[in-house]
Amino acid sequence: MSIEPEDRAVPVSGAPVYLLADSQLLFSSLGGRPLLASAVDAIGRAGPRAAYVGAANGDQPEYYSIFEGAMEIIGVRDRRMILSDYDAVDRAYLRSADIIVLAGGDVGAGLRVLRATGMDDDIDGRRREDAVLVGVSAGAVHLGAMGWLGDDPAEGELVGALGIVPFSVDAHDEARGWRRLRQLVVQSLPGSVGIGVPTGGGIIHHPDGRVEPVGRSALELRVEDGRIVESILYPPDRSPPAG
Repeated sequence: MSIEPEDRAVPVSGAPVYLLADSQLLFSSLGGRPLLASAVDAIGRAGPRAAYVGAANGDQPEYYSIFEGAMEIIGVRDRRMILSDYDAVDRAYLRSADIIVLAGGDVGAGLRVLRATGMDDDIDGRRREDAVLVGVSAGAVHLGAMGWLGDDPAEGELVGALGIVPFSVDAHDEARGWRRLRQLVVQSLPGSVGIGVPTGGGIIHHPDGRVEPVGRSALELRVEDGRIVESILYPPDRSPPAG
């Protein structure tokens, strides 16, 4: 399978993009408030609506129930699962959603659905209108620049993702030393950046371009002078080790 890269400029948006390794942070309190509470505040209207895109997991209802629980915590009760056949009703809802959550599952399967239905363009359109985007696991990969299909770097495939944020993302692969992400960065265009988000962690891409790790430190990889350079990205409440 070949998936062409998205040719999207990444404009400055007024809303953050949340890239999570899994759903843990959606149920955690950071600084005494749920992770997405400030995003709901920024939406600035009563009764915000949230759309759940289950393309990567085949629209399995048990995963939608996790999303419902996370939205209930932040008081969002107008919510809907956007199904992979993407009919006119789902399209209208997605195009009016204030929060859009892209679920985990299979990266390649999800990208195929997003592109075949035009859902990718509608998600990008809502981002430009300041909707809050949240990617969980494979959904986080979808929102990045490139993705690596397959678990084995020697047999996988580099594909373009949606390009909502200007770097590539991989999730919960720390036990294997981020093998997919390393292969992805090596094969990407010069200057490309990859960020590995560990289990239980996430990163927030802010409108001004800042990348803020939450929950756990993340790993940034880039190629310089033919070698991979690693940097640890620490959450604001944690400091790098002395020395």
